[in-house]
Amino acid sequence: MANSAAVEEAGKRIQKVDVDVLDGVGALAELIRDSPLSIFPTFKQTQRPDVISKSLADGQFVILCDSSPFGFIGPVSFWDHFKTMDDYSQNPIAASYLRLIRYLAFVLCTTISPLYLAFVSYNHIIMPTNLAQNIAKG
Repeated sequence: MANSAAVEEAGKRIQKVDVDVLDGVGALAELIRDSPLSIFPTFKQTQRPDVISKSLADGQFVILCDSSPFGFIGPVSFWDHFKTMDDYSQNPIAASYLRLIRYLAFVLCTTISPLYLAFVSYNHIIMPTNLAQNIAKG
């Protein structure tokens, strides 16, 4: 079910790897990835057989290593990291709500700190004096 071009490309990259010792699938994933300097992962590592079977059914490929209990799934997008196997076993409305909460938590976590820093550093006049004193004490 996986994309045959992606499977062939992964096979070619694995054949090009020339190392004496491979510590596991994580090390292999680092050796065959497109851009090693990217902050976004293109593979997902898991120990769960249900995650692996779902990924195979979705058309992704899985690479297993005999010296590691982990397998890695590829290619994955940034949004695949917000999904869990519980999403598929729960009520669709509840699963959608929980996934929405994960997205919202990500947005809040990545925006609240920079906004706070911008207010405190550059627009300190906007912040009430009492609030600034309480933050400085704490």
